Amino acid sequence: MGRGVLRPDLAATRFRLVRHRPSEALAPFVDYYWILRWDLRGEPPHKQTILPHPNVHLAFEASGAGIFGVDRRLFTRSLSGSGRVLGVRFAAGGFRPFWQAPISQLTDRVVPAARLFGPRAERFLGFCSGFLGFCSGFVGVRGFVGVRGFVGVRGFVGVRG
Repeated sequence: MGRGVLRPDLAATRFRLVRHRPSEALAPFVDYYWILRWDLRGEPPHKQTILPHPNVHLAFEASGAGIFGVDRRLFTRSLSGSGRVLGVRFAAGGFRPFWQAPISQLTDRVVPAARLFGPRAERFLGFCSGFLGFCSGFVGVRGFVGVRGFVGVRGFVGVRG
């Protein structure tokens, strides 16, 4: 579990969190990719609280793709049934090249990823949904947030110029 996960011993019995390092080219921008999985079918929901960190996250889950700004308060999420989330934790300041506005506009907010990335965000979510049972691997996200002269792989995410 990460340092910000409260009650990590209990959390380890309720969900699995796996992290993957970014490529060298993305390391200045991306701290890591993460995959969260849970299967609580037949069990009560689990509320998990996370300490805030100065990082923006891009997350893909069954309900949609979102950009999660820096929280100033504890972040609590209720997990029920079964599910998976694929995410990107950007380094502090690492999301700025993608968000052409003050990052403070994202503070305490979740913005639909389609607002920034257009229909490509939902297409990528669709790809994830069919990719080994909704991103059981993380290969797809490397194609989503990648570099080719720091223009996104397949033109997805990047800084122009």
